[in-house]
Amino acid sequence: MPVALTFNPEQTRTLERPVRRIDVAVGSVIVTKTDDPEKVQEGDSYQAEDSASLTVFSPRGAKVTVIYSDEKTEAPDRGQLELEVEQAQKAKANAEDQDNPSGVEAAEAKEKLALRLLAAHFPKASVKAAEAKRRKNKQGKKPAGKSKAKAKKKPVAKKRQASKRGDTGGSGGSLESRTLKELQATAKKRGLTGVSKLPKDKLIAKLRG
Repeated sequence: MPVALTFNPEQTRTLERPVRRIDVAVGSVIVTKTDDPEKVQEGDSYQAEDSASLTVFSPRGAKVTVIYSDEKTEAPDRGQLELEVEQAQKAKANAEDQDNPSGVEAAEAKEKLALRLLAAHFPKASVKAAEAKRRKNKQGKKPAGKSKAKAKKKPVAKKRQASKRGDTGGSGGSLESRTLKELQATAKKRGLTGVSKLPKDKLIAKLRG
C-alpha cells in the first residue's frame, strides 16, 4: 500500500527502502539521489526507478505519497477519483468566494493530483472529467450583454433595495460588490478594530452594525 507522509517545514527524511514513485499532493519537496537533487512541486511526481536511500527535504512543509518498489500497487478506484475531482472543484469555488488564496491553492493541488491519476489509469475518464469541468466553467459565466440588459431594465428597483438594506456603500457601490481588501479599508476609515481576520460576510455585518 502507498504510504502517506507529512513533512513539517525544513524537515528531512531518508527513505531506506527502494522507492518506485513519490507523489506530492501539497507543498514541494527536494529529492536527492546520490548527489543529484530534484525539486518536485505539488501535483507532480518523482520517478525514483527503484532507488534506495533517497533523501527527501521539504522547505515549507508538504504532504506526499510514497510508493515502495517491493509493494504491489493496485489501480485506484475510478469512482473515488472522480469524486475527489468534484470535491476539489467545489472546495476551490468556496475558497474563491471567501477570498482564501491558500484554500484555492490546496484545492487546485488535490484536483491536479486526482486528474493526473485518472489520466494514468483511466485515460478516457480523465478526458471526460476535463470536458465536464470545461462545460461547468462555461455555464458559470453569464453573458455580458444579458447582464447589462438586466441592469438597465430595473436600475431604480435595485437602488431602492440596496437603500433599504443600508448597504449602498457610498460611491464604491454595495458592500457585497466590494473585495475583502476594500471592505477592510472602509472599516479602518470608520475606526473599526479587529477586522483584519474577519471573513467577508462577518465584516459586512459589522460595517452595517
